Amino acid sequence: MKILKNPIFKNYTSLSLNHGVIILLNILFVPLFLTFWDVSTYADWILISTIPAILTLGELGLTSYGSNLIVILYNQKKKKKVNYTFQNIIFFSTTIILSLGLVLIFLNYVFNFKSILNINSLDKFEFYIILIFFILKYLLITNFNFISSIFRINNQFHLSVYMQTFFIFSEIIFVSITLYLGGKILEVSAIGFINYVIAFIFSYYLVKKEFLWIKIINFKNINFLFLKKIFYPSVSFMTVNLCKMILINGTIILLKVFSNELILILYNSLRLIMNGSRQLINILTISFQNQITIDYAKNNLSKIVNKFRILSKYNFLSSTIIAIIFIIFLEKPFLIWTMDNVDWNFNFFILFLLASYFDWLAIPILTIPYSLNKAEVYNKVFVSSLMIYFIILISIFEYQNLIAVPISLIIANLFTYIYSYIKLNKILFLKNHLIN
Repeated sequence: MKILKNPIFKNYTSLSLNHGVIILLNILFVPLFLTFWDVSTYADWILISTIPAILTLGELGLTSYGSNLIVILYNQKKKKKVNYTFQNIIFFSTTIILSLGLVLIFLNYVFNFKSILNINSLDKFEFYIILIFFILKYLLITNFNFISSIFRINNQFHLSVYMQTFFIFSEIIFVSITLYLGGKILEVSAIGFINYVIAFIFSYYLVKKEFLWIKIINFKNINFLFLKKIFYPSVSFMTVNLCKMILINGTIILLKVFSNELILILYNSLRLIMNGSRQLINILTISFQNQITIDYAKNNLSKIVNKFRILSKYNFLSSTIIAIIFIIFLEKPFLIWTMDNVDWNFNFFILFLLASYFDWLAIPILTIPYSLNKAEVYNKVFVSSLMIYFIILISIFEYQNLIAVPISLIIANLFTYIYSYIKLNKILFLKNHLIN
């Protein structure tokens, strides 16, 4: 069948499988850990897992920007620049992550995170080793994902996704076996690290075999001017995630301090449901993303506009269907999921759903500039939206305690939708194309 050979269909199926495995991971790991560990050890594991989170910001968006740039350069027949970009991204992302890792280890030496976090299931030496495992694992994951993303250049993005999915699944298997054999935090950390050592070696040799002209490492090509040139646009890839992190954590802190725990749980539970739905809706958009990057490299703006129309249409339909299903059916599953510990508040829910609906509708608009390596055009959009959210929230929280959060979120998300669409028009001159 022709559709089976369609790259967008291949991307969609591979991303759907990836999404399913990640859901499986999230569902299985909590009961799995609690079966073999006591609650105290599992709590220590959760705390330790959050320490290297700084590394996710430390990569500075280099690999996201770099992978798009490589696709663009290759489809513009610039193989020498592809190698140059590939080598510099690998070098600088590795250098930055290792440097931040060393800073993290030094801070642990000075402040003793083990003591601050009251981690009792490990001694000091074990804590150091586990911290090193986490840092090296993140470094390997970053380089593995970037190296495997080279398959995007010839429209084989699905192969990269399948590789990522395979090693997520292999980690589930290895960790399960380790737990069954009596492994504790140190052993689980080690097996996670080893899993991605294998992943990195596998991706390295596969890419070298498939793309003989690629030179992954060449220190002669390392140029700090390259880092200076791409620094702002690459960091811009992180703006949306950073703003979302501030919004979510700021809201949680505000509700924890100035409201009651039930409202906090209601907000966080609905947020998880809406975010999971967003990821599901977003699969289709990501499936188009690589093809949009290739179209941009070949200056096929009309094709990009056509894909934007298709995405907007199906995104509207899927968002609307999910919203209707939630209105009709969500209450009972929600109460079962929260074990009736949280009262269902329809007003809070419907307003929160409306805020999420605006966010879902904006997915194609927000995604296209990232496909074109022009993420920086949205920096003002996200920062302004974040400021609007907190200004409104703080202003009305005293008077509208329960629904202040969703009301503020509706206004902020609607602002993001309108402002980002205006920005997108400026990038692609969509008005002229749509008229023609």
